[in-house]
Formats: sequence, C-alpha cells, structure tokens
Amino acid sequence: MPKKLAPHVLLWVDTETTGLNPGIDHIVEIAGFLTDAHGNLAGQPYHRIIPCSVEEWDQTIPEVKTLHHRNGLADLIVPLTTLEAIKNRAAEDTIFANWIDGQVSADHQIILAGSSVHFDYEMLRADMPQTFSLLHYRLLDVTSIMYLMQSVTGENPDTAGHGSTHRALTDIEDSYRYFMSIRERLSRKEPR
Repeated sequence: MPKKLAPHVLLWVDTETTGLNPGIDHIVEIAGFLTDAHGNLAGQPYHRIIPCSVEEWDQTIPEVKTLHHRNGLADLIVPLTTLEAIKNRAAEDTIFANWIDGQVSADHQIILAGSSVHFDYEMLRADMPQTFSLLHYRLLDVTSIMYLMQSVTGENPDTAGHGSTHRALTDIEDSYRYFMSIRERLSRKEPR
C-alpha cells in the first residue's frame, strides 16, 4: 500500500481536451501527481489517454485538432461510439479517484495545483465528478503566483523549459518545476 500523505496535499493536474467549453468539450488526456505543501513528491505520476467519441472528435474545432496532431496526441486517441466514450469516461474517473484515495488519508484536503488550473478544475467538474468531489475548493495557480511575483518584485522567475507542449504530463511537470523555482527564489528573500 502506498505511503499516506498528510492531510494537506497538492494534486498537480493538467488536462488536454477537445476544446475550451466544460460540459461540451471533453478531457482526452490527464496527468497528475501529488506533493505536500513544500513540493515534496509522493508516489508515481498518473497519466492516461481518454478516448472521446467519433462525434466529439468531429465537433472539435480545427485549431484544437491541428494542435493535437502536431503534438502527437491525436494519434493516440482512439475514437469510440458515444456510449463507449461515456462509459470509458466514467471508468477513468473511478480509476483516477481511486489512485488519489490510495495516497491520501481520510481527513485529507486535496488542493488542485497547476498553471491556469481553474480550467482543469472546471473540466474535472464536468467530466470526472467522482474525482472532482475529492477536491478542496481552493486552487494553487502557478500562473497567478508568477504574475504576483512579477508585480511585487519586478523579477521574472527562471522560465527555462516552461512552455506548453499541450501534452498533459510534460505541461504539469513544467508547472511544478516553475512553482519550485518561484518558491526557491522567494525563500531567499530577506525578511523586512
């Protein structure tokens, strides 16, 4: 059995989707991992491709299709019938929720973390309600922290390697590294 984390954990998640409208568009790739509030990793990353229906893929706007063809994700998405896609999404929701539950204690608070994570939060609400039910209402948005740091200190944290590939695992790993870079820089500041 995996080691249980303390009650306050960060669930780093990135989703790739068929578009930008939760409830209409769907998650086609998800990746995540857990850390404590200090950024210490716990367990192995989670990464899954989630097939959509033929109809959902056909309704995907051309820009998103082009993006997913360019990054290789389109080649991994095996379109299903509508009923198969609905059943598959429900199964993926259960698998992800069980993966999370297997690593946190019963009294946990799971705070979703990532870049522009409000989007992922809403996509989880629409496509993965069982997983969504595990989440605390607070979010840790790395993009917001970056803007705050820039406006207060005038510094731009090292962004080397931080750029979206629009692949879930790579993007969430980049967000985590970016967070750790900001955290490290802020911890070096002299107290006033």
